[in-house]
Amino acid sequence: MSATDDHEAQFELVREQLDELDYYALFALPSAASQEDVREAFHRFALLFHPDRYVDEPERQAHALRVFKRGSEAYRVLSNQVLRARFDKARASGATRLSADEMFAGADASTGAVAEVPLPAVAQALYDKAVQALERGDLAGAKMHAMLARAKASAPKLDALDAKIAEASRKKR
Repeated sequence: MSATDDHEAQFELVREQLDELDYYALFALPSAASQEDVREAFHRFALLFHPDRYVDEPERQAHALRVFKRGSEAYRVLSNQVLRARFDKARASGATRLSADEMFAGADASTGAVAEVPLPAVAQALYDKAVQALERGDLAGAKMHAMLARAKASAPKLDALDAKIAEASRKKR
């Protein structure tokens, strides 16, 4: 089997079984994988499934985008100790992924609470506008303000907002 045939088979397998694959299976990793293993696996995954590889094939690009988004979610969870522990617990009960609420529910700083990290004033104002837009159902406005806030700062609070926007987008479909 050539590398092209192997890639094609892997693309189809992941596309068809995406909803049944948990984060570890998506990256073909054992649950004991190190952070470096996760990083390397995501890099390999991105080389195979990044939507930009399929700009001349709109249907395949749409499938690749869906797979790549799930891979990005998997990387976010598996590369964060708190989220990974939450996922491992949910996985033991049969879950294949975390919901946005599970992903970003925080109790305190020692468990990775998202509200504990203050944002710079400019980023906080953009974050507030994104939250307001999301509450109004304005996904485009929420995405835009979240993106601008992310350009000004990086914080778990913004990751939580991104996840809520993604969840709202999924529900809207």
